Amino acid sequence: MSRTNEHEPRSERGGAASTPPAPSARRGGATLAARTPPPPSARRGAARKPPSERRGEIDAAARDVALEQGLAAVTLRGVAARAGVTPALVAHYRPNMDELVAETFRTIVATELREVAGMGDGGEPAAGRAGATGGAEAGGRAGATGRAGATGRAEATGRQGAAERAEATGRQGAAERAEATEGAEAAGRAEAAGATRRLSMLVHTLLDGSRDDVTLVWVEAWALGRRNETLAQAVRDEMDAWHAVLHDLIAAGAAAGEFAVDDPRAAAWQLLGMIDGLNAQALVRWGEGRGVLLSRALEGMLGLERGALA
Repeated sequence: MSRTNEHEPRSERGGAASTPPAPSARRGGATLAARTPPPPSARRGAARKPPSERRGEIDAAARDVALEQGLAAVTLRGVAARAGVTPALVAHYRPNMDELVAETFRTIVATELREVAGMGDGGEPAAGRAGATGGAEAGGRAGATGRAGATGRAEATGRQGAAERAEATGRQGAAERAEATEGAEAAGRAEAAGATRRLSMLVHTLLDGSRDDVTLVWVEAWALGRRNETLAQAVRDEMDAWHAVLHDLIAAGAAAGEFAVDDPRAAAWQLLGMIDGLNAQALVRWGEGRGVLLSRALEGMLGLERGALA
């Protein structure tokens, strides 16, 4: 009968001694690597950015969501998903979602207004048509070159002696006044003479189907505004701005004798209602030839010959 070496370790069941458990096994299988703290970037989540930059990204995400999915999709989670941040971060920078929805609406429709109302002579932007000073600014633009030249000459004479300044000012005074007056009168004539052409451009641009994303924003704003007074006020303000653009255009044509209309204000409201109605119907692909239908109705309303707005 063999004797067991007293110095040889044995297992509890009489077998050879087992290898001591690894540290990971003593911790329930969790490895030391798994317990290593994550890097600082992982603990922070989204990278830190200046508040203004982060707010701008959230606002841009809201606009993208509204144009792609409609204004009703501008929710806390929807904006967060688009911006790639957590809903909590969106709520931190935009705690009032009603205000975010209203501001998103304003930004989208105001951008369209600037684009469409800016189609002046030659299709170049004509800023300021949405405000009450649209006509005055148009006249001012026509004489801008003359006034800029006169200003440059005046600055040059400022560096001359007192006698030379007086002489130069005397020669420029009459010419500058005549030039400015002529420029304003020419701008007024051009503003009136092009009313029919500009109205045709505006109608066909708004009804060519390329702005249905903005139409959807309008339609949902009218519906959502029933429960969101901040949005409702924004809708009223932007409708007033559009009405001002159409009123100024129709009034200019009436003053020049191009349009036979007694009440440009009422005509502008009628035109705005027809544009909105036809575009809203087109969202469900109902009806065809929006631009042609509206052009014919406008020609009758403004006393124009058939085809004048084609």
